[in-house]
Amino acid sequence: MDKQQKHFILVMHLTAALEIGLEEGIKYGPFALSAVVVLRLAKLPDFGFVGAFLLGACSIGCAAQHAASPLWGVLLACVCGGLCGAATCFLFLTCRLNSLICGILTSLCAYSLSFLLTGSSADIRCPRFVSNMDLCILIVGLIGLLSVFLSTRYAVGARIAAERPLLVSGIGGNPDGAIWFFMLLGNTLAGFAGAVYGGVAGSVSTDLADDKMFLGLTSLILGESLLTLCLFLPSRLFWGAKKALVRHRKMAAKQPNIVAMMQPISVVDQKDSRRGVVHFLYNKLSLLSGTDSVWLLLAAMLGSPAYWLLFNHATGLFHIGAYWNKLVLALAITIFLIITNRLGRGTLLFSEWSFHERKSW
Repeated sequence: MDKQQKHFILVMHLTAALEIGLEEGIKYGPFALSAVVVLRLAKLPDFGFVGAFLLGACSIGCAAQHAASPLWGVLLACVCGGLCGAATCFLFLTCRLNSLICGILTSLCAYSLSFLLTGSSADIRCPRFVSNMDLCILIVGLIGLLSVFLSTRYAVGARIAAERPLLVSGIGGNPDGAIWFFMLLGNTLAGFAGAVYGGVAGSVSTDLADDKMFLGLTSLILGESLLTLCLFLPSRLFWGAKKALVRHRKMAAKQPNIVAMMQPISVVDQKDSRRGVVHFLYNKLSLLSGTDSVWLLLAAMLGSPAYWLLFNHATGLFHIGAYWNKLVLALAITIFLIITNRLGRGTLLFSEWSFHERKSW
């Protein structure tokens, strides 16, 4: 086998891996959007939305077992997802339990209820009522609707309440209402995502929720890193080279004394300080206008295919064993995060990762 044939086979493997990775990533696209709402907007480390996803998928299986319309299964999935979000909020805000244990308890209950819906069946066949093209249109519509809705005055106020609960409480507001709002929205979307997955895959099972928390978090982190690199790496390289050229010309034009050598550096420092103020103001304006939420939704949709491409197909591309796939994924995430942090532009586009907890509880 000559070198040209090897390159051709490598390109074919890469094309097939991209196609399958995109197909798998699109299947879990609505689930990645629900992870954005729960983890990034509600600011709650919730595991319950994974159980909502499982209940949504099992709702489609239950409708198929009883020969009911898939529409009834989708409605049941949304109701089950909303109940999961309500249960988590009740345990967290009313019973005052730790936020992590609230999501774990809800997820455990959802796992048991999934057996009740499916009749303890391991694998259930259901009709494929959503094609890949329909799913792409659905995801674009979901992103558009969520972007418009999260830019409204009510949604922006809820986002600020979830982002700064102590500040809102100090001026007489109620941040708990924001947590209820985003948790119900995110878990309902997770239940809907499970129903859509069942309609695309044509089968559901009770072990569908395995590693889905890992999938949701990794998709968000990968998506934020990739989107930051795609948007700011070219501009960073261009302006960095231009700044170095300007400094070199200033240094060459002036006399080689200490004052002349330090002057360009001080000018650059002043520009960097002003840029820091601009970054801070941009973060606040993007939060107030809802732009930050739109970037998060786009990052989730970019990270989901990237996750499946790396996790399932990187081992085949690099001709290593299947047991190395998680190591390849971990190395890829590490490299992307290191590059993003070195660029220093992550805070310009996305807000910081943080979860609020009631310390007095």
